[in-house]
Amino acid sequence: MTFDQFYRDLYWPRHENRVCRYLHLIGLPVTAFFVIFDILFQYWWLLLLTPVPAYLFGWLGHLWARNNPTFFLHPYWSFLGFWKMIGRMLTPDREPSPRRATS
Repeated sequence: MTFDQFYRDLYWPRHENRVCRYLHLIGLPVTAFFVIFDILFQYWWLLLLTPVPAYLFGWLGHLWARNNPTFFLHPYWSFLGFWKMIGRMLTPDREPSPRRATS
């Protein structure tokens, strides 16, 4: 399986729900705020928890969509798929939906 196949056949179908995708997106600024807060107030040990807000929002999205995250099956490709999905959300006219792509 290639990354493109993974994204098209496994990752994207589990993120077709708009609420799920936007909860993933909301996790990014929340995580950034968390990191800035930790650095500003010099809570260095809290930096170990940096991934928690992003994953928490992502998992809430999957609870809403009533499906399972792909992270446990393919952690590396899921990480890359997350960034590809976020890029598609922020630039929606650049790439068609994988299900509507013609090939």
